[in-house]
Amino acid sequence: MVLSELIAALQELPRADKFYIVQTLISELAQQEEPLLKPGQSYPVWSPYDAFDAADKMLKMLETAKTKIMPDPERYPYIPKDPALGEAGFRPILPCP
Repeated sequence: MVLSELIAALQELPRADKFYIVQTLISELAQQEEPLLKPGQSYPVWSPYDAFDAADKMLKMLETAKTKIMPDPERYPYIPKDPALGEAGFRPILPCP
């Protein structure tokens, strides 16, 4: 059967049959792949526990953001004020890395 004939025949099938064919083909392709994880080996997994350097960097970024100059409400009236954020009423602008 030529590929164009196969595609034409598949297009005539009901939706459920199309999903079954896709599932079957994907399963077959997955079985042909080399396994990414090999049995019996251990692999490192990152965890946020004991990530003190990352916590320090995040804290410094937050402290820097607090000291940034807030936008002038007269010059930028479209920026909404939020009374829960303190006297200025603006969210701090974080620096881009």
